[in-house]
Amino acid sequence: MDTKKLNIRARLAENKIFHGLAPSQLDALLNESTIRRYDIGESILHEGMLNKAIYFILSGKVNIIKQSEEDHKEYTLSMLRSNDLFGELALIDQKPHSATVRSTEPAEILVLPIASIKNKTSIDTTITKNMAVTLADRLRNTTDATLSTLQNKYETMKKHDAMGIFLVFTLTFFYFYSAFDPQLCIVTMFLHSSTIT
Repeated sequence: MDTKKLNIRARLAENKIFHGLAPSQLDALLNESTIRRYDIGESILHEGMLNKAIYFILSGKVNIIKQSEEDHKEYTLSMLRSNDLFGELALIDQKPHSATVRSTEPAEILVLPIASIKNKTSIDTTITKNMAVTLADRLRNTTDATLSTLQNKYETMKKHDAMGIFLVFTLTFFYFYSAFDPQLCIVTMFLHSSTIT
């Protein structure tokens, strides 16, 4: 095996999805994979396209892009770089890709066909188990981030509520106090006029 393939095998072995695969199993995957090169701005996957592979970034960067159904504008969801992968959900649901993947600089991508993985039961089982763990981690992180956002919103609302109560109390106190102080009658009249209008 040449040096480049050995390097790619080592990099795959470090990825969570391929964790636990023997060198011979990784070699079997590499033998059925291809390396593709993409220019800046070139789409690797299109939203709605049926995905038949896992893509492992050997070099370069790509953006995950989603088009809005309302204004049809494109929004970047995330940016992936060397040693990241995408398209792995096709192993589970084999549904069309949910976003477009586009290179932001010259990229070299290892393309691992889903069929090659599915045909090798022990490899498929290991990768699927690793994916379940990875997806559980992502879900947990998303849940934590959502909870943190909700807590921040709640704290902000509490501060606004406290400020509102303080303001109402202050105005009420000021209103009644001015009723007993002739110098403040002019303020009372102002409050009456602004309430009427």
